[in-house]
Amino acid sequence: AHLPDAARYLRALAVRANRVGEHPDRDRERAAEIGALQGEVEVRLAGLRPERRGDPDVAALRRLLAEYRVALFAQPMRTAVPVSAKRIRAAIAALPD
Repeated sequence: AHLPDAARYLRALAVRANRVGEHPDRDRERAAEIGALQGEVEVRLAGLRPERRGDPDVAALRRLLAEYRVALFAQPMRTAVPVSAKRIRAAIAALPD
């Protein structure tokens, strides 16, 4: 469904791989930030009924998290949608059961 996104995510991963050796501490900080957000998403998704986990709003939340990885680790690349930790947390809070 989002094949162009997958290619962009792979390019972002390559950018991150090229940069991690130059600034490992910065990479660890960003990884910790993503890990915390990922944990918040997982906790919220665990509270959903199983049949809701494939719904469009849930998929959009997962995509926001993937885009945030691009924003943090591959800054020269543009994200497909505006994204921030605040937007992700708002999307988590807005998910209906």
